[in-house]
Amino acid sequence: MTQINHKFLLPLIIIGGAFFVIGFGVGINGIMVPILEDTFSLSKGMSYLVLTATFSAFLIFGGPSGWVVRKIGYKKSLILALSASHSWNTFCKGSKANFIIQY
Repeated sequence: MTQINHKFLLPLIIIGGAFFVIGFGVGINGIMVPILEDTFSLSKGMSYLVLTATFSAFLIFGGPSGWVVRKIGYKKSLILALSASHSWNTFCKGSKANFIIQY
């Protein structure tokens, strides 16, 4: 029997977690559209702006993030993205911008 290389276990868990979070965020939108429609008395077009906002983020940030990956590499860009996300969450803690996330 060959020995399993545990060197790739942590990166695999991090990437898997990132894909889970992105997939959950995209998948929950389909459930949220009817709920937002009923809760806020929105028209169908207005409620589907949630999906538009989600997928426009891929369009807007796809180019700049590809440029960052080419410049500094995959590993450093992942660290930069996680650090930026953590910094943003820390900065918004307790502010009104975090209200949407909390409630």
